Amino acid sequence: MKKERFHRSLKSAAVMMVIACLFSCSVTKNLKENESILRANYINVTNSSRYNTVELFQYLKQKPNTGYILGWNPSVNLYYKKNGKYLTRGSKGYENDRFIDKNASAPAIYDAELVEQSVNNLKDHLKYEGLFDSRVDTEVVTKNRKTSVTYNITLGKHYVIDSVEYFVPDGTIKDDFYRLGLDEYIPKGSFLSESSLESISENLESLEHMTGVQNEKV
Repeated sequence: MKKERFHRSLKSAAVMMVIACLFSCSVTKNLKENESILRANYINVTNSSRYNTVELFQYLKQKPNTGYILGWNPSVNLYYKKNGKYLTRGSKGYENDRFIDKNASAPAIYDAELVEQSVNNLKDHLKYEGLFDSRVDTEVVTKNRKTSVTYNITLGKHYVIDSVEYFVPDGTIKDDFYRLGLDEYIPKGSFLSESSLESISENLESLEHMTGVQNEKV
């Protein structure tokens, strides 16, 4: 009895492996020469285990398709015509098929230029956070026309603010500036970042606008 169950389980596993292989091939068989499917993005911070990488994925220019089942993606397969031809919007039979139009997804073809743009986006964001001179290296692995990209980030250095000087025009705006405590918005000992400088700049512009409006009403 146990042997029969074991053999059935073994046969089921073998069938599943064959189906997975066939489905997986169906995703890549329509690719052009030298193309591969982007299957995964990874972000790894090399010099910090505490840095939360989740928010960084939004700065990646190319993302893999979702909804794979045993290596097969229904929405990507709907994108292709039979015989491996590309199904594009406007082609005969595409717009008339509402189901395909609603559910088809273009395959995420690996694009090296988009990877480079992603690297620049990550560097810009880290600089905005105050992590200056951060380094982003990429590791691209392609196997069976499926590509994964790992972004290895080495966080840059934080710079501590030891003093802040403000040059505010005399008048109402200067009085309001100190009254609202904006001179303490960037406290001594905090980290320098573009985001903090941008915030104080926006507050100054808002204050200047409010003061101008008040003066017009007088």
